Amino acid sequence: MDPFTIAMLALTGLPKLIDAFETLFSSKKKSGPKKKKLVMAATQTGLTLAKVPEEKQALILGAADSLTDLIVKELNDAETKDTAHV
Repeated sequence: MDPFTIAMLALTGLPKLIDAFETLFSSKKKSGPKKKKLVMAATQTGLTLAKVPEEKQALILGAADSLTDLIVKELNDAETKDTAHV
């Protein structure tokens, strides 16, 4: 499989991976940095297992890092809006 296809699979899988760690750490306050570290480690492990060259991994991980921040921000914003209506 070419690196672009692997990158697209990794990036489109991020929301589910983030959701899994959000659920796992739902009762832990201030666990954001740990969750992100786990998301990034899981993504890198997947890329390594898929034998994506290191220079391509760096590009994909940079995109995954930014996308993770965006997804988490949107989740946090949605949660804030939900609790504001209660």
